[in-house]
Amino acid sequence: MHPDLASSANYLSASFVVDFDDAAVRQLRQQLVEGPGQAPVDGTRVLAFVAKSMRSSYVANASLASEVARSLQGDCTEHALLTAALARSMQIPARIVHGAALMYAEGRWQAYGHAWVQTLEDGRWIVRDSALAAAPVPVYYVPSFVMADEGPGYQLGMMLGLGRLPSRIEILDHGAGALPR
Repeated sequence: MHPDLASSANYLSASFVVDFDDAAVRQLRQQLVEGPGQAPVDGTRVLAFVAKSMRSSYVANASLASEVARSLQGDCTEHALLTAALARSMQIPARIVHGAALMYAEGRWQAYGHAWVQTLEDGRWIVRDSALAAAPVPVYYVPSFVMADEGPGYQLGMMLGLGRLPSRIEILDHGAGALPR
């Protein structure tokens, strides 16, 4: 079995950072479950719920999913925390990934440092990005690291992981082999 699939149990548990056992997250989970429609709660439904519930803000800087559940605001990091917490609370394995998002906008390619979630469904990891769910253009993801340490010392792991982020991304082939726009 692939190591990512074997370790997927780690991505089902509550942790210091992805604290879905907190009352604020449990309340949002209840809203998700009782929401309109008869569709089962899967990664797509979690993504849509978080995208609809959150207000984008670069001022917020929450460290825990429970803090995000209370404020319902933040940037890509907060979106990822809440998406992972709600997915795990529904027994959907979820991991937080950091890297770069590539988008063709305003007539040029742009790259941003970004965080998103991957959920394990049907034996494969699927990108679930509630922060860019409504992006008007396709988004291409360049993963650098998966948040591995979700304990109280998680910030050290994050600092080490940030060193693996690309310092520059350049689209070299503008011809037939270029990414589609």
